[in-house]
Amino acid sequence: MDSQIVKGKWNEFKGEMRKMWGNLTDNDLEQTKGNVKAIGGLLQQKYGQMKDDTRAEFDRLVKRFGHEASVGSEAVKEDLREDKH
Repeated sequence: MDSQIVKGKWNEFKGEMRKMWGNLTDNDLEQTKGNVKAIGGLLQQKYGQMKDDTRAEFDRLVKRFGHEASVGSEAVKEDLREDKH
């Protein structure tokens, strides 16, 4: 199940994402519509294969923005692990 970043926290989340990963634009993030899996895919697209530390940073950020979204980040991490093999 795809999780969404809570609407009330979306602007704050986008700001944090842009601080951490400067290659992301507002437009890039808006196209994900807050979908955690889509955001993980965007990171992978912009930065290539995500390293463990990048995945960990993404997971920590998602957890900050609510439990529902952190559950979705597990699916993103699993997808990224599968892409590695």
